[in-house]
Amino acid sequence: RFLHCVLFACLEPRGRLFVSMGILSAAMGLLAAVTSGLLAPLNSYIFLAYALGGAGVGSFEGNVLSAFTCLGPQTKQYAVMGMPIGVASVTIGAFLLRYLGVPVCA
Repeated sequence: RFLHCVLFACLEPRGRLFVSMGILSAAMGLLAAVTSGLLAPLNSYIFLAYALGGAGVGSFEGNVLSAFTCLGPQTKQYAVMGMPIGVASVTIGAFLLRYLGVPVCA
């Protein structure tokens, strides 16, 4: 979280959000390439994907609320509540669907 202010000092918080989403997309793309067999399953790819994911999440968390500040305190309140509610609903909903017997398609 400290280095994103140093490396991306020329960007506003909104720009840093876009950079962090790009870094997260690169991490997911790397994992998808390894999983689909486009890249050999080397431990260095997994390490790189986790490093990119950690950097992306760390930068995202630090800047998302700064980007919402100009929209007012209620927007910030709903954003803070919405993020964990959204993650929980997706993960709990997915496990519920699996429990109900919905097949996982590859």
